[in-house]
Amino acid sequence: MSLHWGLTVTRPVGSWAEKDAPDVRLDSGAVGVGPSYMVRWTKPLGKKWEASLDLTGGLMVYNKVHPAHTRNYDFMWRIGPRLTYNFNDRNALSIAYLGHHVSNGQRTKNPGYNGVGVSIGYRYTY
Repeated sequence: MSLHWGLTVTRPVGSWAEKDAPDVRLDSGAVGVGPSYMVRWTKPLGKKWEASLDLTGGLMVYNKVHPAHTRNYDFMWRIGPRLTYNFNDRNALSIAYLGHHVSNGQRTKNPGYNGVGVSIGYRYTY
């Protein structure tokens, strides 16, 4: 098990509808960035390859209100498998399929949502 920290950049796209106006679609595309922390359980698959299970939490700040009519920040929780290729002791490239939950943690203007996505990562160890 290892602990990692870094920066998450996210680009959610799509729309949603409020409960009182289900026929009105609200554009909710945005770009978000924020610090994230990850716990990773890893299993080597030879000299260069490894498989892992990631659990990540982060605080995202968006360039506009996301989802529409809510707030421009939220918390993102992700979990899923990752496959990593280690070029050497310092550099690695990985791909993951992650399920996520996004919510701003407030009681109002908080239409938390769940989704899945692909993550491509580059790791440089100094």
